[in-house]
Amino acid sequence: MKTKLNSLLTRGAMLTVAVALGSIAFAGPGSQYWQQQEKLRAENAAKAKAAAVAKSVTPCSSCRTMPVLEFSSANVSGKYAPNFVAVGSKHECATCGGAITTVHDQTTSNMTANCPICAKAKASGAVCCTTQ
Repeated sequence: MKTKLNSLLTRGAMLTVAVALGSIAFAGPGSQYWQQQEKLRAENAAKAKAAAVAKSVTPCSSCRTMPVLEFSSANVSGKYAPNFVAVGSKHECATCGGAITTVHDQTTSNMTANCPICAKAKASGAVCCTTQ
């Protein structure tokens, strides 16, 4: 009887190990996750390429782009420390005397169209602050 009990316990232990190893083999993200990651990589690469082209083509040396920061205080539970969060961007041109501001996906522009540098850029087909 003792050998029968030992045999049952041994078989039970082996079955438990086999089930555990089998579940580990099938664990992990599915194919949809990897397809989504490939799509995100392609989108990020396209955005990076567009940003690099926009930065390299700007002919106006007095233009500058900076982030718009918003203060975010601690929430009720106190899990987050107060900090500043970038909520948009602001593109200013000292020659034009105007700015293009994008905050929370809303864009406002007060650029003047009579900037001599921007007019040259527009005529040559280059991207400048008035055409962004």
